[in-house]
Amino acid sequence: MSSQEQTATQEVAAPASGDSNTSPTSNLYPPQEVLNFWFSGEYGNDEVMSSPEFEAKMLPMWFGAELTPEGPRPISPEMSAAIDKRCLKFVDTIRALGRNELVGEEWQTTDGLFAQIILGDQLARNCFRGSAEAYGFAHQTQAAARKIFDSGAYKQWRALPYFTFLSCVNLHSEDVADHVKNKVSCM
Repeated sequence: MSSQEQTATQEVAAPASGDSNTSPTSNLYPPQEVLNFWFSGEYGNDEVMSSPEFEAKMLPMWFGAELTPEGPRPISPEMSAAIDKRCLKFVDTIRALGRNELVGEEWQTTDGLFAQIILGDQLARNCFRGSAEAYGFAHQTQAAARKIFDSGAYKQWRALPYFTFLSCVNLHSEDVADHVKNKVSCM
């Protein structure tokens, strides 16, 4: 592993503040912890999330790539495995999403809906890589995305990463109407 990959692995693998289970008896994480993990503790900080440095730092986890002077290149299998391993702590929460058990008020807020998208459309792909389960949460994530679109809540967002992951859900959809919503959110 190159020194650049080691540095990126350490940055991506560094736990965000407050990274812990919700209680000693529960393996379910609340929405804010999901978002803090996925956005390296910067969720809601539009200034940081809009910076090219932040996006470059997050590329390994988000898209399995890193920026080099020659352009983007895939990360090493070792770095990918380390990222996937870190994501495994969310397995129980992802599966609860799949069973429609994330029903508290916090899961119905914009942040809660967005956390459902991250769990089912992104973290599931890391946790269940190579299995059908990686793609088994489309119904829940598309429902969450539709609620965000239909409420207009996405209009409050200013940083590109919000739109990237909201749009990914619809790009993975088989419903043409979902693709149209992506176009509307970009206007």
